[in-house]
Amino acid sequence: MQSVLSSGSSVAGKINLSLKTVAFMYFLFSVLTQIVDWLPRSYAFMEAWCLALFLWAMACKENPEPVSLLLVSLVTGIVFDIIHMWLSFGSSYKTLVESGCVSSGLFYFSVTMAVVAMLLKPVYMLFLSSEYGKRGGDVSTLFKAPTGGIGNMMPQGGQAYQNLDGHDDRASMLGAGVKDPNSAFAGSQGFQGQQPQMGMGGGYGY
Repeated sequence: MQSVLSSGSSVAGKINLSLKTVAFMYFLFSVLTQIVDWLPRSYAFMEAWCLALFLWAMACKENPEPVSLLLVSLVTGIVFDIIHMWLSFGSSYKTLVESGCVSSGLFYFSVTMAVVAMLLKPVYMLFLSSEYGKRGGDVSTLFKAPTGGIGNMMPQGGQAYQNLDGHDDRASMLGAGVKDPNSAFAGSQGFQGQQPQMGMGGGYGY
């Protein structure tokens, strides 16, 4: 994926195609696809999400983050388009065309536009990868999974987290010959709590 986008972005960079033109083409085919309501609502939600990212990318011309989110969303959108069309074509044909609600020509036109819109998404990705590189992003690291796993979440130096109870710290202090301050504090409290007693010689003792 990274090599294809990197090589394609160099070709797309030679073609002077603005981000507004790509966004308008995406919007146009999204509208033509939904002339007939044969796709589920999740398809329209995905298209609206990508259009919102296009607007964000046009508003923030120096920020590479909306372009990176748009690239990932287009890759996900291709998979979702295949699932949506595969699950909805048969049932929608029976519901809309065979029942006489929609003509077969209009239904097949909407299906054709959906297929064309899906095939154009890799082309959009080539231009967006070029735009992403212009904004300082690196396409080669865009789809790379983080390495190291959960081990990177541990503190550096192999140190364990501090025990909040403090039992281990007191045990280590006693093992090293250090007097436990809690026991000294408890002894002082016990000493203060004793009542003076009169001895044989008339003096007071504890």
